[in-house]
Amino acid sequence: MKKLIIVVLATLMISAVLFTNATASCKEVPYNPIVSKRQIEIVSRTQFIKRIVKSENISYSKALKYDAEMTKKFEQTHPDLFRPIKTYGSTSGHYEYAYISRYVYFGYTYGGNYIEIRQTVPVKIYVYGSFRSFVYAQNPFTQSCSGGYTWYQSYNHTDLGSPPTQFTALSSGYAEVTIDSSLALSIGIELVGNGFSLTFTQGSTYYYRKICDFPVWTYNLYP
Repeated sequence: MKKLIIVVLATLMISAVLFTNATASCKEVPYNPIVSKRQIEIVSRTQFIKRIVKSENISYSKALKYDAEMTKKFEQTHPDLFRPIKTYGSTSGHYEYAYISRYVYFGYTYGGNYIEIRQTVPVKIYVYGSFRSFVYAQNPFTQSCSGGYTWYQSYNHTDLGSPPTQFTALSSGYAEVTIDSSLALSIGIELVGNGFSLTFTQGSTYYYRKICDFPVWTYNLYP
C-alpha cells in the first residue's frame, strides 16, 4: 500500500513539473503575430448587403435602408468629393463594394497545426477616375483559415479617417482546442508550450485557449 501511495505521489509530482516547465518555456519565447498577405476583393452589392444583415443582425430590407442612409450621409458630408453617380462601369463616378483583408498567423497549436485568421473589413468606395474615397467601412469580421482548433471572435471595431481615405481596424479573439484528459501530458503540454492556457474542464474534456490580439491595422487607399 505504501509503495502504491509513493508511486501515485511521484506521478503527480512529475506531472506538476512537466506543466510548470511547459508554461515557463512558453513565457521565455517571445511571440508576435505575423501578417502573411493582404488582398482586395470586389464583391456584389447583394453579397455586401448580406454581410450587413449578418453583422448588424437586421433584416435584408433594413440593411438596404442602412446602405442608402450611409451613402446619403457621405454625399451630404463631402459635397466637394461627390460627383453625379451614373451607371456602374461608366466613366463617371460610381460606387464599389469590397472586402479588404489580411491574413494573420498566430503560431502553432499542436502536431504541426497552426493558427491563421483572415481579418476582413467590408467597405463601400466612391470611385471617380483615379480618385477613391471610402463611403463607409463596417467593423471587421474574422475567419479561420487553418485547422485543429475552433475560432471565436470577441472584439471588432473600425474607425474611418477624415478625409475618408483610410481606416483603422481592431480585432481580437481566441483559438480553442478541446482534448481528452488522458492527453494532458502530451498534447496539453504542447499546447501550453505554444501559448495556450488550460481554461476549464468539463468531465474528462480539457479546454485550452489562446488569446489572439490582432496588430492595429491602418489601411490607406493612397499608400
